[in-house]
Order: sequence, then C-alpha cells, then structure tokens
Amino acid sequence: MSDLGNAILAIDDKTKKKVSVKEWNADVFIRVLSAAERDEWEAENAQPGPYGGRNLVNVRARFLVRALVDADGKRLFDDNQAAALGSKSSSVIERLWLVASKVNGVTDAELEEILQN
Repeated sequence: MSDLGNAILAIDDKTKKKVSVKEWNADVFIRVLSAAERDEWEAENAQPGPYGGRNLVNVRARFLVRALVDADGKRLFDDNQAAALGSKSSSVIERLWLVASKVNGVTDAELEEILQN
C-alpha cells in the first residue's frame, strides 16, 4: 500500500456532534458511522419486514444505536438494544434521528425511499 493510502486509513474522519437531551438529563454525541456500518443498516432495511415490504421496524432506533456515543466516542448501545431504545419518547428519538441523519449525510431522497412503504 502506498504512503498516501496508509495516511488516509490512519485519519479519524468520523466526527461527532453533541446533543443535549433534556428529557434524559444528559448530553449525548452523535457520530458519523463508518461506510460498513451504514451499509449494514441499509441492508437491514432492505430485508422483508413483518408487515410485508421493507423492514422499517425501529428504523430510527436501529440507526441511533450505531450513532449514539459518549464524549469519548464509546457507543452507548449495542445493536441488540434497538428495540429498547425504540421504546423511548418518539419526540426525543425523532430529534436525535434528524441530527444523526444530517451528520451522516442521509439525504431527503434516501429518507423518503427508506420510509416509503
């Protein structure tokens, strides 16, 4: 591998954004997912869902468990905790989802396609 390739791979390009969640009395951070993590989430959405069509069950929470981190960048939740996170306030999850989708470059067209049934 070239020196440039090594230099690129050594860069931490996954920034994070602080979000205050008054309902949780906490500040959380939303990080940029890796390309592999984003692909994994998109592949989950493409699977058949329980009501036919795409798997949109907890689509926001399944994204957020990957994106929510503490100040040190450590994930707050494991993938298997998406259902539990999805049981939290819809207004809180929606606010976090909007920030996470923006931070991760999920476009309006992609959101519409994902949420279309």
